[in-house]
Amino acid sequence: MGKVVTAASAVTVLLLTLSGCTEPPPPVGSVPAPSETPVFASDEEALAAAEAAYARYLEVSDAITADGGGGGERLSGLVTVEQLTDALDRFEKFQATGNRTQGSTGFDSASLQRWDEFDVGIYVCLDVSGVRVLDLGGVDVTPADRPNRIPLEIAFHLDNDGALLLASSDVWGDGDYCAR
Repeated sequence: MGKVVTAASAVTVLLLTLSGCTEPPPPVGSVPAPSETPVFASDEEALAAAEAAYARYLEVSDAITADGGGGGERLSGLVTVEQLTDALDRFEKFQATGNRTQGSTGFDSASLQRWDEFDVGIYVCLDVSGVRVLDLGGVDVTPADRPNRIPLEIAFHLDNDGALLLASSDVWGDGDYCAR
């Protein structure tokens, strides 16, 4: 009986070897192994990359609202798919008001929360004090009680090309972080 089992085992190994099935293929959609080389050389480099990505996002968002909310797809390549879907919905609602914006959104007090080979998180103070909301007639309808400085926790996801895509932006804290 031992020779039959050994012969069967040998045939199985031979068939698997000939068919190239000695190891199962990786599952579809598997996460690649972490790179041996870090994405960023330092915390400062990770923060600088996140600041640049966020500045570009704000620039494009300002352009979209200045155009009345049309063309939200311009954020493609700057945000994750989920964020793009949410943004398109927000821009559509803004467009329905007939309003547009004038001015630029800024941020300051950026600090690094965390980073790894897939994500970067930062804290910032969003500054909308230079942005006015105008109606169809060009009348300023910016809410008088709008907070001009908002503390945000922002997360970016690193895409396959190494670009940081905005993944989330959430208000955090009680606003003291951004008090001037």
